[in-house]
Amino acid sequence: MFRRAASLLEDDGQIEAAATLLHEIGDWEEIVRFITKHAPLMVAQGRYRPMEEWLSSLPNDIIENNPWLLYWMGICRLVFNPSQSQPYFEKAYEKFRTQKEVAGIILACWGIVHSIIYGMENFTTIDQWIPVLEELGHRFKEFPSEEIELRFVSSLLYALVYRQPQHPEIETWAERALSLAERSSNLNLKLQTISTVAFYRVYTGDFAKALLAINSLRRWSQSKESTPLIQIRLGALEAAYYRYVGLHEKCLKAVSEGLELSRTTGIHMFDPILEYHGATSALGINDYPVAKRLLEQMTSSLHSYKPWDLCIYHSAKTQEALFQGDPSQALLHIEQATKLRIETGFTLITGWCHIQNAYVMHELGRHREAEDHLTQAFNFTRDIRGKNNEYAALLAEAHFAFDQGEEQLGLMSIRKAFALGREGGHFSTWGPPHPSDMARLCIKALEGGIEVEYVQEFIRRFRIVPDRVALHLENWPWPLKICALGRFDLLKDGQPIQYNRKVQKKPLLMLKAIIALGGRNIDEERLTDILWPEADGDQAYSALTTTLSRLRQLMGEKILEVQAGRVSLSPRYCWVDVWAFEDLADKAEVLWRRGHSGDGNTKALQLMSKAVDLYQGHFLADEGSEPFWALPLRERLKNRFLFLIEKLGRSLEQTEQWDQAIALYQKGLEVDNLAEELYRRLMACYGSLGETVKAIQVYRRLKTALSSVLGIEPSPKTETLYRTLTTPLKINK
Repeated sequence: MFRRAASLLEDDGQIEAAATLLHEIGDWEEIVRFITKHAPLMVAQGRYRPMEEWLSSLPNDIIENNPWLLYWMGICRLVFNPSQSQPYFEKAYEKFRTQKEVAGIILACWGIVHSIIYGMENFTTIDQWIPVLEELGHRFKEFPSEEIELRFVSSLLYALVYRQPQHPEIETWAERALSLAERSSNLNLKLQTISTVAFYRVYTGDFAKALLAINSLRRWSQSKESTPLIQIRLGALEAAYYRYVGLHEKCLKAVSEGLELSRTTGIHMFDPILEYHGATSALGINDYPVAKRLLEQMTSSLHSYKPWDLCIYHSAKTQEALFQGDPSQALLHIEQATKLRIETGFTLITGWCHIQNAYVMHELGRHREAEDHLTQAFNFTRDIRGKNNEYAALLAEAHFAFDQGEEQLGLMSIRKAFALGREGGHFSTWGPPHPSDMARLCIKALEGGIEVEYVQEFIRRFRIVPDRVALHLENWPWPLKICALGRFDLLKDGQPIQYNRKVQKKPLLMLKAIIALGGRNIDEERLTDILWPEADGDQAYSALTTTLSRLRQLMGEKILEVQAGRVSLSPRYCWVDVWAFEDLADKAEVLWRRGHSGDGNTKALQLMSKAVDLYQGHFLADEGSEPFWALPLRERLKNRFLFLIEKLGRSLEQTEQWDQAIALYQKGLEVDNLAEELYRRLMACYGSLGETVKAIQVYRRLKTALSSVLGIEPSPKTETLYRTLTTPLKINK
């Protein structure tokens, strides 16, 4: 009668009520049938707890002698306590093997591999199962079903990813697993397999294929059949992917959503890896408060961490210590991370571990050890064909080379690294110790014209700000560029700012005044005197505050600084052609004064040429002779420009590059048609070429300009040159 009642409850869909009734009457045979029938659906729905309760209600000898009950008990324990699930799967495997039940053998192997990996304690125990799986692959050319085949292929792939990523056939297994998964009707198995493929692609740096797998996961994870475990794992994969491609906001969003789902479901298996990626991503963009919060969350959970969790915790703490400039503390953590990596046997992160070790040793001055670790990282990269590792190792090599004054090796390394980065979309560094060190590599690349567009994107993604003024780098992706020589333009993130000139007239006038007054530490009272000369104190201050606010909105918050009654444009976030011109001129003149021969002189001339190219016209030329406050800077810049033209022109004359010198002097005269010295040099160049007629034309042009504008005649020096050029001897020559 009770069995009949249980059957009716089962038919009515009241599964748990039926199971409870059978347990009460102790009908073990019927409970076994009941579990065997309903286990697949219960697991697919993520109802592990009730399932485990049913199994636990059975006498132990019944479970121990039924391989399917052992298997399902292993499945129930797998999610919440993987290490406890492994013995059940192993016992099930032995019994299935004895019974020669192919489906059971493969399912048990699948469970064993997953219990070891989910246990995150000692991956080396997988080693004994890889030959078993390979032997099964040779033995079974056909499988009971595609699902069983997928279980087999995904088990072998998972084992290889963690322990033998260098396996020559791993890519073949990955493609086969993906193909089978896409056809599978078992949603959870499909998603678990695609997750494994995505994980492998992300960690070896094949981001294009990784994204395809992640997008597939996203589509299927929206299904009602998807479990929280799959969704949390997807979040961890997304966090890793976004971190390695430098999309930090998306990385932190994936971390936040994954941790929230963990909190609501009680599944905390992926918390450490989520927090790790979030913290290291935040350190990469110099956001220490976020990194610190996530690291503190990791620290608070150490008591529950498995060995693998502790490994990534110490890796994150290594990065934090390097970021803070504490290599001794970094050494303590990297030693622990390395020890745990070896003990856990997670082969895939070997390169990552060597690269971190290399940075620590380099910061400690132990350069031979740093070089050894870097060599091992490169060797591992070749073994697993991992572009991600190669990219990071090349950046480390460049960093070390520049620190040790090996300029050519450094340039060669960043050239290789950034070419690789452009081709594969890599933006993961595992260092250098601080974003300012990465800024140096970017500066070197832009100075050398190395992968300019990629480097600009790298700077944007990592939000790199040069810790020293880099005004000579017009190709740095400045948040704001201001051009005031010859024309007045504002470029925000490389695009012209769209604004109503009438509405923005006062803020733009304020910006021009700030630049004219030096751009830094401008007294607010001086600005109010210039912009609102007729207003009283309170009225002027109110107008100043409003205009500053409008100017900030136009340019960006970080660009305009106001402190202690002084206004500045930040040279770290803003490039001004006036500043760049003067910076180049200053550096050129310093080098010029040091000597007139050798590399120093060549460098000085190169800097002068760059400065001349920047000078597109007078400062605020559109403003005409007004405003008066722009005139001092305009005059100074013009004189410096003419000085540079003369120096460059004379150097060209010395090497008899007459045509180039002529072009340069003509450019100078386009800017200032009263610069008598340039007329004189132009006449001399034409004279040296034997083009006396052109020399005379230049003289007459000068004479007309001086007479009409200034009412004066050319200087005696010019007249002497003119007479020399027009003598019969010179003409015949």
